[in-house]
Parts: sequence; structure tokens; C-alpha cells
Amino acid sequence: MISFGPLDPERETDRLIEASAAEFGAEGYQQMRRYLDWLYRANPAGRGYADCLVARRGEAIVGAIHRMQLPLTGPDGALSLAVLHNHFVADDIRSGPGVLLLRRAVKDVDIGFAPGVQAPLDGIYRRLGFAEQPGWWLVRPLRPFLAAWQAARARLGGGGSLRVDLARLAACAAPLRVTGEPDTGELTRVAEAMRVAAPGEARVDWTPALLRWRYFDPNGPRHLLVSDSTGSAMAVVALGRRRGVATARVLELFDADARFVRRLHRLLRRAGAAVGLSFTADPAVADLLKGAGWRVRGNGTFSFRGGPVPLAVSPGATDVGFEAFRTMFR
Repeated sequence: MISFGPLDPERETDRLIEASAAEFGAEGYQQMRRYLDWLYRANPAGRGYADCLVARRGEAIVGAIHRMQLPLTGPDGALSLAVLHNHFVADDIRSGPGVLLLRRAVKDVDIGFAPGVQAPLDGIYRRLGFAEQPGWWLVRPLRPFLAAWQAARARLGGGGSLRVDLARLAACAAPLRVTGEPDTGELTRVAEAMRVAAPGEARVDWTPALLRWRYFDPNGPRHLLVSDSTGSAMAVVALGRRRGVATARVLELFDADARFVRRLHRLLRRAGAAVGLSFTADPAVADLLKGAGWRVRGNGTFSFRGGPVPLAVSPGATDVGFEAFRTMFR
């Protein structure tokens, strides 16, 4: 008998961590207690562990779906958004309970958004009436030989956390400015840019406080804010290891041109990144990156929206870049 409900953090956190490690691997951030505390205790828009849904077989946890709550404004007023991620169930009960867990995850919110759904799981979302959310996944080699060496080392058990000497990086970044702790003015500028939406779309109500939690909380996934001291261009970047390779994810990109992107490439190489990755729902950003040597990656990954209102989405409303939980700044 499989039952469903919110995680009991006092009794079941260790069981969820054990199940997550079995599903995602011992190096995955999914089994980090810090990830759970950041997502469910620190989120200013969250509802605590009521947002973590689990499937139980007796006392054992055999599945889970995580929900990152974000506030929305739609054409007719306030809405609720649950960003669905790290959805898993045990192999022997995958079909039925997995669908029931997904249904339950969107039952008490206006819009459910599931980024990065891998084929063939996309078929489940389509059958449940989710609409595909357009977007581009892009990749650019930054240090190809280093990437190949790191990938080979990872297959032999090497790798581990990524360490970034932030002070040294900032010292050689000019004319770019790099910080992992932006001030209120910088956060306000980024939040305003991330609130842009087309008529008729719902948008996330990003505030400086919500943005600081999402991208710059010392207990969350570690990000850098990169700005141009000679102009208005800005980028938010996550650094981490993906399959052992040092990766830089360009998440947010505003007022940028080709020169800023070239400077950003040099900075990411100095930070130790071997590969650049990006996801964007903005065709202008996709075209800018493609013009700078990035290529669209056909990786069988889809994003889906469940709900009646079109959604303006940026990477901040996804779990893209959460490998940065294991990154350490010095």
C-alpha cells in the first residue's frame, strides 16, 4: 500500500536523504540536508515542509517530488507557482504512484512548472494536460582538453566539489565586476529585469529579498553576479561540477552584447570552468549566445506548464544550476 503526503521533517528527513542518495547518487545535492533546509525553511515565499511531497510504503520513503514555491502576478491578480523538480519513485512502482504524486503536487497551486523533464517522462506530462514551455538549452566548450580530462577522471572516481577563489577572480576581472554578495541596488536592478513579461503572461514577483535567497544565499546554490563597469550589462552565473566537469551555467543575462559575452567567456575560464551551459526562454538571449559560439543542444529535455495562464519564465524559476550547492567560494 502506497500513501502520499507532506514530509514529516522530524521523523522522515533521514529516510528521504537515504532514498535520494540511492536515486541520484551519493555526490548529488539532492541528499544534502542543506538543500532541504534552504528550499523549505529559508524560502520567503515557501510553506515549509508542506511543499515536500513523498510517497511511502509503510515507514519507507519510496518516492518524492520537490516544490519550490514562488509568487506570481497574472493578468487578473496574484497566483501561486510550484516549480516541480527531483521527482522520483522506486523502480518497482514507477508508473501509477509516480503519476499520482505528480497530480498531488499541482492540486493546491494555480500553476505547476516542471523544468528539465527527460524523455520518455515527457509523455506523462503531456497525457496529464501540461503544455510544453518553449526554451533553448545551449552549450559552449570553454577549455575542451580540460573538460575531456575531467570527464575521464570522473569515470575513475575523481572529481568532487568545485573550489573558486573569489577574491583572486574579482581582482583580475576588470572591466567586469564579480561578486557573490551583491548589494541592494544590484539586486533591485536584476529583480526588475527578471519581472519582465509579455501581455497576458503571469510573471514571478521577484524582489531583492527573494532574489537574494534564490541566487545568493550562503546556504543555497552559489552564484556570481557579473556586471560591466563600463555599461549596464549583467549576468548571473552558477559554477559547479556536472558529471565531474567544471561547468559554468549562464542563467540570467541582461543588456548584454557580443563584447560583454566575450569578456564573460574569459572570466569563466579564469574561474576554472571547462564548459559553459545555459537555458533561456528568451529568443534574443539565445540568438546572442549562438552568435558567440554557443550551440543549441538537442538533449531530449523538455519543460512543461500546468495551469490556465501562460508563464514568463527565466532560469531563476527552475532548478537549473543546483549542482552549485557543492561549490565552495574562498
